[in-house]
Amino acid sequence: MLLFGLKKQWRIIRKRKIYYFINIFGLALGIASSVLIMLWIADEMGHEKMHANADHILQLHKEYSMGGQPQINPSLPMPLAPSLKENFPEISEAVRVVPQRAIIRYGEEAYSENSICAADPAYFSVFSFEFIQGDPSTALMEPYSMVITREKAEKYFGDLNPLGQVLEYAGSLEFTITGVIENIEKNTALDFDMIVPAETLYIPGSEDDSWYDHFFRTYITLDAPLQRDTLDARLTRHIRSYMTGDPTVKLLAFPIRDMHLHDPTAQSPRAIYVYIFTVVGFLVLLIACINFTNVSTFVSLQRSKEIGVRKINGGSKWQLVSQFFGETFQQAFLGFVLGMMLVELFLSQFNELTGKSISIPYLEPWFILSLAGIILVTTLLAGSYPAMLISAFKPVDAFRGRITSGKGQSRFRTFLVVLQFAISAGLIISTLTIFGQLKYMQNKNLGFEKENLLYLSIDAAQENNFTVFREKLLNHPGIEGVCKSSSLPSSIWNVVRGLTWEGYEGEEIHSFAFLAGDVDLLETLGLEVISGRAFSREFSLDSTRVLINEEAAKLMGFEDPVGKAFVDDSSIRTEIIGVFRNFHGLPLTEPLEPMIITLWEEFTRYALVRIGPGNPEEAVSHLEEVWTSMYPESPFNFNFMDERIEQQYRSEIRIGKLSGAFTLLAILITCIGLFAIAGHSAQQKNKEIGIRKTMGASGSSIITQFVLTYVKWVGLANLVAWPLSWMFMRNWLNNFAFRTGVQMQVFVFAALISVFVSVLTVAWHAWNTSRTDPVLSLKCE
Repeated sequence: MLLFGLKKQWRIIRKRKIYYFINIFGLALGIASSVLIMLWIADEMGHEKMHANADHILQLHKEYSMGGQPQINPSLPMPLAPSLKENFPEISEAVRVVPQRAIIRYGEEAYSENSICAADPAYFSVFSFEFIQGDPSTALMEPYSMVITREKAEKYFGDLNPLGQVLEYAGSLEFTITGVIENIEKNTALDFDMIVPAETLYIPGSEDDSWYDHFFRTYITLDAPLQRDTLDARLTRHIRSYMTGDPTVKLLAFPIRDMHLHDPTAQSPRAIYVYIFTVVGFLVLLIACINFTNVSTFVSLQRSKEIGVRKINGGSKWQLVSQFFGETFQQAFLGFVLGMMLVELFLSQFNELTGKSISIPYLEPWFILSLAGIILVTTLLAGSYPAMLISAFKPVDAFRGRITSGKGQSRFRTFLVVLQFAISAGLIISTLTIFGQLKYMQNKNLGFEKENLLYLSIDAAQENNFTVFREKLLNHPGIEGVCKSSSLPSSIWNVVRGLTWEGYEGEEIHSFAFLAGDVDLLETLGLEVISGRAFSREFSLDSTRVLINEEAAKLMGFEDPVGKAFVDDSSIRTEIIGVFRNFHGLPLTEPLEPMIITLWEEFTRYALVRIGPGNPEEAVSHLEEVWTSMYPESPFNFNFMDERIEQQYRSEIRIGKLSGAFTLLAILITCIGLFAIAGHSAQQKNKEIGIRKTMGASGSSIITQFVLTYVKWVGLANLVAWPLSWMFMRNWLNNFAFRTGVQMQVFVFAALISVFVSVLTVAWHAWNTSRTDPVLSLKCE
C-alpha cells in the first residue's frame, strides 16, 4: 500500500514537475532555515549545561546606586565566600573566581596568557570539567598548583607528561602542573585555560582581603532549592552587616544557567535575540507553507476530474482529505530530506557567520522530536486549505469544467501573498534597522580619539621603568603620546563606591566610574577639559587630586565644581581640579556614568600609545624594537583600540548578519511562490489577453496591467508591515542607551525592494503573456 502511494505520488509529481519542484524546494528552504535557527537557539540555551550540578549553582551579584540609578555587577569582596559558607548551612560550597592575565614562561618560550583564573580548591567540585590527568578533588589544594587544558599542555610541553612540570608565572612565581582537563566548550563563561589557587595570589589578611575591595566573582551551590526572594533578602542582610558604610547595597543570587541569556548586568539581554529568531524561524517556515498552499490550490483545480471520479466511485470527503494530507506529508518529507541536506551543506558557513561550533545532534531525543514537530507543523499548515478545498468539489461541476478559481479562493490566495510580502517587508525593515544601529554605534563620536590608538598589557616589571620606556617611544616622530591606564577607555568597569562631597547632605550612597592613569592620560586619549585644568607635572600634589566628568558634576549639583572636594569619614579632602567632557567609557548599550580620573598609578594595567598619521607600520616597528630591548622576557603583543571597540559589538554584528541572511531566504522563498502564482494567473487569463489583443491592446499595456496587480498586493503588504515593524524595532532599540531612531527611509527602501523584487519575479510571465498569439488563445472558442 505504501509503495503504491509512493508510485502514485511520483506520477503526479512527474506530470507537473515545475510546480512540485517549487513546492518541495520552497519547503526545503523553509525547513532548512528553521532547523538552523533551532540549532542556534539550542546552543544559546545550552550555556553551562555541562555542569552536573548546574541547576543548584548560583552566581552572586551586588546591586548599588550610580548616578542615582541602580546598577548590578558581579564583582564582590574577597571575604564574602568564606563568610557565606560559615553562616549559611544550606550553602554547600562557595567558590571565588578572579580572571587573570600573565606572562607564562617554560624554558626559553614565553607567552602572554589572557585566559587564566584564580579560584578556590572547591572549583572542580562545583563545576564539572573533564580531567584527563590529575585528581579534581585535590588539584588546587597546594598553594602553587596549576590545572591547564589539553591545548595548553600540548603548547608548552608537547609530548612530555605535563604532571609535575613547572611554569613560571608573571616572572616571579612558579606553579606545578597538578591536573590536565579537556579543552573547554565555548558554552560557558568559565572558559579558562589555566586555573591556579586564589589564595596564592590573594593572601588572606592582606589589603585585598577587604569588604570594600570588590574584584571576585562568587558562586554558591545549594543543598536544596530556595525561594529566590527569601535567599536574596538573607544575603543582603549578611553583606550589609559587614559593609556598614553602604547600607543600600544588595546581594542577589542568579542561576548560572540563566546568566548567558538573562545577564542582569546587560542593558540588552541576549534572550531578546532568542525570542526574535524563534519568531523569524516560524515566519520563514510560514512563508514556505503559504507557497505550498497557493501552489497546491491551483494544482488541485487541474485535478478536478480525478476528484470527481473518486467521489462517484464512493470516495468520502474524509478519504479525500486524508489522501491529500498524505500527499502533503510525502512532499513535506521530501522537502525535509532536501532541507537537511542543505543544513549539512551550509552548516560550516553558518558556524562561521554566528561564531559558533554547532554540530547536528541527530541522536538527541529533543532534536528528533523537534524535527518530527517541524514536519507535522509543515504538513498541517501547508495541507489544510488545499485538502479541504479539494474535498468540497462537486463531481458534476468537475465534469462540466466549472471548477475554477472563484472569488473566495482568489481572495484567500491574495491574502496569503500579501501576508508573505508583509512578513518579508517586516524582515527587511528589521534588518535595515539593525544595520543602521550598528553603523550608528561604530561611527558615533565616543568622546575620545579611538583611531591610531593602540594598547599593550603591562605588569609590575614594565611599570617600574615606564618613564624610560615612554621617553624612548616619543623619540620617534610617528609616536605622539604614551600613557598608563587602569582600564581601556572603552571598557571602564571599575567603580569606586561610597563617595561623598562637601556640602552633600543626602543619605544615598553614590558610586562613580573610576579611571586611573598618569599625567599624559588625557592628552593621549584626546579628552577635553572644559573647566579647571588637567593634571600637570608642575603640581606635585596632583596625585591626591581628581578630575570629574560632566555627568559627575551634574550628580553633585555643582555649577562650578572646581575647587570643591570629595571627603571621607576622616575629613581628608580630595580636591577636584577640573571637569572633562563626557566620553563613553562603556559600550553604547550602557548609559553615561559619573566618572573620576585619578593619578593612582598603582592601579594601572595598560600602556596606551598614540600613533600619528603617516606611516603606522614604522611607528609600530619602533614600538616593538623598544619593547624587545627593554623587556626581552615579555612577548610583544598589541592591539588597536578601534578594533577592540569593534569587537565589543561582535554579538550585534553577528545578529545583524544572521538577520540579513534569513531575510534574503524569506525573500527568495516568497519570490519562488510568486513566480508560480504569476504563471498560473497568466494561464487563467490566456483567453482574456487574447481578446484584449484582438481589440487592439498593446503588449506594453498588457504587461503593465499584469504587473500592477502584484504591485498593489505588495503595496498593501507594506502598509500592513510598517506599523508592526515600527513598534517592534522601537522596542528593540530601547535596549540601547544610545540609539538611532527607526528611520522613515528604511520603510521607503523596504517598499522599493519589495516592489522591485515582485516586478522582477513576474516580469517574465508578463512579457511572455503579452507575446501570445491571440489566434492560439481563442482557437478553441
